Amino acid sequence: MQIGITPSSAILTRFLTGMTSPLATSSKFRQRAGFGSCADIRYQQVLSKVTQLGFGA
Repeated sequence: MQIGITPSSAILTRFLTGMTSPLATSSKFRQRAGFGSCADIRYQQVLSKVTQLGFGA
């Protein structure tokens, strides 16, 4: 995903769970493949896995 910054774990988790934010709106996250792909999984579980895998700043 290229948005001009290195996304934090929280931003990546919001993307995966389909949560919108000003950054998501301006970067048109909803149009990108994978947006909301983990919408049926609890935010905390996704965040834990993202952190465990070493993604995010």
